[in-house]
Amino acid sequence: MWNLMRRIVWEARQGRGDEYTLYIVDRVSPAGSRLVPGDMVAGFTETGGLMLRDGSVIPLHRVYRVERKGTVIFDRELGGEGEERSYRQE
Repeated sequence: MWNLMRRIVWEARQGRGDEYTLYIVDRVSPAGSRLVPGDMVAGFTETGGLMLRDGSVIPLHRVYRVERKGTVIFDRELGGEGEERSYRQE
């Protein structure tokens, strides 16, 4: 996951961040999640959070799916309390 996020930050700095879409858990959103376009990614915080161009920070554990040009390249199934969580990276 860390290497993938570093790649997205690099791609965004090269002007190719729009190829990526990140799905994140968002406790404030009524839907419980939201999409973040890859070109919104600005870098990392000192603690390893993902910094967005609007100044907000997303902890990496909240990213549960990443797509590149519509193809899923990372998918982490979210389990409820007491359920097993499975992680899959393509």
